Amino acid sequence: MTTIYVTKWALTEGIKEVRGCRTDVPTMTRVVSGKGACYDYHVHKPHWHVTYNEAVAQACKMQTKKIASLRKQLARLKTLTFEDSPDG
Repeated sequence: MTTIYVTKWALTEGIKEVRGCRTDVPTMTRVVSGKGACYDYHVHKPHWHVTYNEAVAQACKMQTKKIASLRKQLARLKTLTFEDSPDG
């Protein structure tokens, strides 16, 4: 088993450093234990990384994409108008 860095939940829980082992599928790893807790799940690429720097780069991409999405949502919300109901 090796240490890997999971970014699947980086925007809500941060980058997780866990022990994992690769499966026979090269783009997937099985995480079997973490710091202070035990896990048993599979993580697919691009949500796990061998180095912390790779994980940080992926988290930054995720952050940039989420900010763009929120800006787009905010722009849509600003264009909404609410009028009086047809009854009143």
